[in-house]
Amino acid sequence: MSDFEWDTAKDRLNRAKHGIGFELAQHAFLDPLRVIAEDIDHGGGEQRYYCFGWVAGAVMTVRFTWRNEKIRIFGAATGGKERRSMKKPTVKYSKGEIGRVRIVEDFLPSPDRLVLREDNVKVTLSLSQRSVAFFKRAARQHRVPYQRMIRALVDAYAEKQGGKG
Repeated sequence: MSDFEWDTAKDRLNRAKHGIGFELAQHAFLDPLRVIAEDIDHGGGEQRYYCFGWVAGAVMTVRFTWRNEKIRIFGAATGGKERRSMKKPTVKYSKGEIGRVRIVEDFLPSPDRLVLREDNVKVTLSLSQRSVAFFKRAARQHRVPYQRMIRALVDAYAEKQGGKG
């Protein structure tokens, strides 16, 4: 499984500038028809990409890099809800419009293999050694952190009980 990461300060800036948080932007990667393009003009040491995907009634453009098997998001914007094609991108980032890009083969994990990042609240929870040992064993089998398994169990319980927020 692969997941997402981002800088919280950049997320706040993106929300202020484009009205889009990175928690929503990660949904562009779940579009089965997503398109991945290489940012040819990026001159840094790390390759940058764009993901074009359908989110909440609009084509969203998400700027990212692939680092340590994680999708690190740097920016996100839409061309507006009325836009239904990507013929003329109008997305603007701090350094202007999208520059030269090259569509590349989608090298990312399939949408069903992605784990979305959520805004979480840290809590202290005491569990029995037996329970922790169980989750650690199960997590090793599924190659995920055991804390994520516990969180998923608690989230599923809360959703089933009607506590969606």
